[in-house]
Amino acid sequence: MTIRLEDLLASFRRHLRAAAKAPRTIELYSQSVRYYSRWLVDRGRPATLDELTRHAVSAWLAELAETCEPSTLGTRLRGIRRFCRWLVTEGELEVAPTDGIEIPSPPEKPVPILTDDEIADFSRPAPSSTWTGSSPTSRARAHARGSCRSARRPPRPSTATSACEPCIPTPAPPGCCSASAAR
Repeated sequence: MTIRLEDLLASFRRHLRAAAKAPRTIELYSQSVRYYSRWLVDRGRPATLDELTRHAVSAWLAELAETCEPSTLGTRLRGIRRFCRWLVTEGELEVAPTDGIEIPSPPEKPVPILTDDEIADFSRPAPSSTWTGSSPTSRARAHARGSCRSARRPPRPSTATSACEPCIPTPAPPGCCSASAAR
């Protein structure tokens, strides 16, 4: 008797819930099994335990590699690998067909290098009309100047009654790095 992967997936999902796995983890693992099953059916093969072989999983991943990012491939392999290891634990398989299949490492993405003009932009004051208080660039520019308040609004008039009485400082905008330093 052949066992459908869909039936095993239902039991696998129950196992993951009982193991207190996060809902997103359960969904990602389940997607991998469903996508693999769909891949089998699209090739005229039954989505059964007999079709869960190292060769078939490798072929599925090779096809995915043509259109997916390496991180997506890694996610799919981790999901199907976890499913296969669970099948071994349950006695449905003697050995996991995914053992020995390597997760592809993503290529290194170069870090963009700022030009001198771009770096100089951080030290120029932002025009007061463009300050919204939420732009990271605006906050960085204000930080480089040393004062977030002056970029957001003009200084308040002094509330001091004499030259010896200090002014009450205005609070820094939320997210400003000097907010914690002023305390």
